[in-house]
Amino acid sequence: MIVNVVCIALMFVVSAVVIAANVVTARSDCRTNRELLRVQREWMERMTDDTRD
Repeated sequence: MIVNVVCIALMFVVSAVVIAANVVTARSDCRTNRELLRVQREWMERMTDDTRD
């Protein structure tokens, strides 16, 4: 009985750690995507400015 409770608690802890790791990874990916979009937008603005000149 105690072993079952310990195993279930351990599974909850492991799943919480995995979920937290996924959230951290998703946040950093989101930040990376935002940076890429910013760079892409700046590049596009530069290209349109070059064609106007």
